[in-house]
Amino acid sequence: MGLVLGLLLGLVVGAAVIYFVMAPQISAQSKALQGLQRKLAQAEDEHDRRLKVATDRLKQDYEAQLQTAQATTQDLQTKLAEAETESDRRLKAETDRLRQEYEAQLQAAQSVRPAEPLISSIPEIATPPEPVAPTPTITPPPEPIASTSGVVPPQQQPIPSPISSPAVPGPAVPSSSTPDPTALSTPSASPARDLSALMADSYAPEVEKRCRVALEVAAVLPTVSAADQARWMPLLGRLARDSEAEVRLQIIQALSGLKAAQSLPLLRRALRDPDPFVVEAATIAMARFKGRPQPQPSNRKQRLPKNR
Repeated sequence: MGLVLGLLLGLVVGAAVIYFVMAPQISAQSKALQGLQRKLAQAEDEHDRRLKVATDRLKQDYEAQLQTAQATTQDLQTKLAEAETESDRRLKAETDRLRQEYEAQLQAAQSVRPAEPLISSIPEIATPPEPVAPTPTITPPPEPIASTSGVVPPQQQPIPSPISSPAVPGPAVPSSSTPDPTALSTPSASPARDLSALMADSYAPEVEKRCRVALEVAAVLPTVSAADQARWMPLLGRLARDSEAEVRLQIIQALSGLKAAQSLPLLRRALRDPDPFVVEAATIAMARFKGRPQPQPSNRKQRLPKNR
């Protein structure tokens, strides 16, 4: 029992000695830990302050750049709207001018057309009828009368038929192959029609005729010089707004070969077209105009115009 008490007392005394010996070290470590925690808190506060300052500066710079970009975009949109308005105005004026020229030509052609009946008004020379030879009639001889005297009367000779006189030929009538100087000459069809005729056909109600006009324009447009491209813009704008998607597609594909700035409003309008093939053609034309890599066109079959 006394041994156990001695061991317990020794343990208590040893623990007290160790505590008094280690107390300064524990206090120093505690103070060092508090100092580290204080420095860590100060570093976190400094980091948060610097981060907030940098974030505020970036935010201010971004807002300034955003305002500048918005102002530039607004200015560009205003200029674009003005350019589209001016282009539409010029397009309408040119279309009206071409329409007036075509109507004037049409009225002039209609005023000349009544001169054609002059050919039929020339009286034809009547051909005299050929004389008809009379049919010869032979009178039968009278029956002999029996005579008591026994004399037989001579028989009557037949009357010879009259010789028919030859028919007198009438005056020669000019044949229809003789050229008539009063006939109107018809102009020969030229391989490429003029701009006014194409503009007139672009208003035709038949879809096939408008598609034919679009194909002719697409074939002629690459050969037009840069100075004459502005004269074709009213017709291109008219066909680019056609109700038939095939007509619009032909015109947008034709515009892809031009480098004229007047075609940009038509291409931008085609980007909002309801037909996906027209949008694809406009995208390819815009990429070619800006010199970007062109997207591959999708494979599709040639569409036929609808019968209306």
